[in-house]
Amino acid sequence: MGTAGAEEAGLRRRTERWFVHQGLPHLIQDYSATGDVLTRALPFLTLVFVVEAFNTFSEERDGWAEVAPFFAGLAVLVGTLVLVNRLRGRRPFQRPDRVGGVEIAVFLLVPPILPAVLHDDRLVDSAGIVAFNVLVLVAAYVVTSYGLVPMTRWGLRQLLGQFSELADLVTRALPLLLIFTALMFMTTEIWQLTSGLGIAFFVIAALFPFLGGTLFLLLRVPEELDAVARFDSWATVAALAEGTPLAGLGPGDLADPPRSPRLGRRAWVNVGLVLVVSQSVQILLVATVVGLAYVAFG
Repeated sequence: MGTAGAEEAGLRRRTERWFVHQGLPHLIQDYSATGDVLTRALPFLTLVFVVEAFNTFSEERDGWAEVAPFFAGLAVLVGTLVLVNRLRGRRPFQRPDRVGGVEIAVFLLVPPILPAVLHDDRLVDSAGIVAFNVLVLVAAYVVTSYGLVPMTRWGLRQLLGQFSELADLVTRALPLLLIFTALMFMTTEIWQLTSGLGIAFFVIAALFPFLGGTLFLLLRVPEELDAVARFDSWATVAALAEGTPLAGLGPGDLADPPRSPRLGRRAWVNVGLVLVVSQSVQILLVATVVGLAYVAFG
């Protein structure tokens, strides 16, 4: 590979990492479950796999009698990982660059062998471990696939960065809410009515605005996605690319206006989630301040 090819490959890797850190992994071309998603979840899945050696513990044994079965089970799990690596042509403890059907089958089916051999209630315990591992695998896929962890970090950064806008948001919402409070809650009838209501009612009442706001945000996602996908010129695109690995790359002789490619279904959902998170940050800020105002109001 020449110098230009190596530089292009390095730029692509840096850009893909940038997408992942922004919670937008599905904007990466040819983003795959085996090569990208489960590979990034591999440290967590390996930890779960090894910790499941504790499934050798049994109610029929106690004390030092648990030591030998535990280390035997741990040896089986670690030995299986080494065997799979050797069969794949890797070093014994090398981290796989792809997670295929063999690795998934090992994660799902090998840990249940331990209680099947060492427990009395073999079928129930083994079936429970299989079900648990399936849930862990699905959760790891969803969290990693849509970049929920980096998206959450991004949302927290947004939370810190939007404190400057908090005063403007609160001055719009708080006066109307205080008027509503004065008209509704400063009456004897309201307090008499609410005194007989249970905790479940208050939980539902607290969740209802949240669910309503979330539904409103979801309904606005198509419109917001259409807005963020349009650019007036390549100069606008270049300005937005500042602070990214693509900063400094000029548009050259590309014709205006830019034509945005249509997003695939998963990429559309991924961008939509980021938009919902960004809007939810503002809602969280305002709701927190309003809640504190109600607490101070008594």
